[in-house]
Amino acid sequence: MFHRSYDLSCVLDTHQRTSIQNAINGVNAACSDMVDAWLYVERGSLLEDNNRLLGEHDHIPKTIFAYMSIDNHSGFSFTFTLNTLQSIAQDYQGWRILTEQTNSITEGSTNFWNSWRNVKLTPYYQSMCAGGTVVTVGPILENFLSLKVARNEHYSEECQKIEREIMNHIGQDIQTQVYVLEQIVSLEPSPYCSELLETLKKRLAQKNSMEKYNDTLVNDALIQLSAAIDARSPVALKAALNPGWYSVKFQSSNLYKVATEMLNSLS
Repeated sequence: MFHRSYDLSCVLDTHQRTSIQNAINGVNAACSDMVDAWLYVERGSLLEDNNRLLGEHDHIPKTIFAYMSIDNHSGFSFTFTLNTLQSIAQDYQGWRILTEQTNSITEGSTNFWNSWRNVKLTPYYQSMCAGGTVVTVGPILENFLSLKVARNEHYSEECQKIEREIMNHIGQDIQTQVYVLEQIVSLEPSPYCSELLETLKKRLAQKNSMEKYNDTLVNDALIQLSAAIDARSPVALKAALNPGWYSVKFQSSNLYKVATEMLNSLS
């Protein structure tokens, strides 16, 4: 038999570790006295199988995928697990070293941002309890953004949490965030806050433009719906009631309800 076993203790995420182990179990299950399923995985065939239709003879991928189905994968997590499985099969020691290095970087990032929170953010919150305005977060946000750029981390969960926390503190919607940031940058030079402000302004402009476009679509659809009601035409009513998109404003309007009832009575 060609069974293999691997130590996955370097995978810190419990769900990921379980998913990888199930995939390993699947490869071992696909092995027999005559078939080494691990060689199949090593040469990348399993990744190709993820994008093709499998036949009756595809014993190896069907067996492995059956074991992987236990985890209710998303498309991303399924592909991630397949890539990890191939890396382990091709060079387990190299994969383990790389994973441990990633863990070390992640731990260092988490420690750094937790320390920053304790030194910068926590005292700010305490000062706010004693009385203050949200605009005073400006220097702290500027410092955070400059450090984020300087560290240039590929991904940091703790950094993202802090950023969401600060932005939610500034405002619960993009319009409020823009308003507060405009006040912040007017008080003192804040290049990183200014850059963020411009980004949010563009996002707000796109949001407003989309909302205006959607309102135009809905208003035009309501006009057509009103005309169909006046005509009492089942064909026109059916077409007007189904514009090809969904809008709460349109589907919950009184005209929509009237048109639906009229269509039902005319059918």
